[in-house]
Amino acid sequence: MNHDTRTEKRIAQTLRGGILLSGGFMLAGFLLHVYGVLFSPFVGVIREAHFAEEMWHHSFIDLLQQPLTYIYLGILTLMFTPVVRVLLTIILFAHEGDRRYVLISSIVLVVVLASIVLSVTH
Repeated sequence: MNHDTRTEKRIAQTLRGGILLSGGFMLAGFLLHVYGVLFSPFVGVIREAHFAEEMWHHSFIDLLQQPLTYIYLGILTLMFTPVVRVLLTIILFAHEGDRRYVLISSIVLVVVLASIVLSVTH
């Protein structure tokens, strides 16, 4: 197997892993929500509309019982999967000594991070 094929496989595995991890978090949130609706009045006690504000007033254990915690983790994982992919690309290009593509990938990384920051803050 040549070097380019291994590089492409690593990048594909990174993307696949991020999507699977994100889906797993979201599925866990959904299942916890269904469990809370059916069996437990204590699951999901933080109101969805104010989750981001109220989460700072609860313990870590309380947050682990909230379906939205897992759904947000899934969304964040999905958002940062491309960041990890671009970082991996930068590392692989640097390892190959290809400065031009390291620079291009670094610019892409800055653009992706800026778009994430702007989308979260606005």
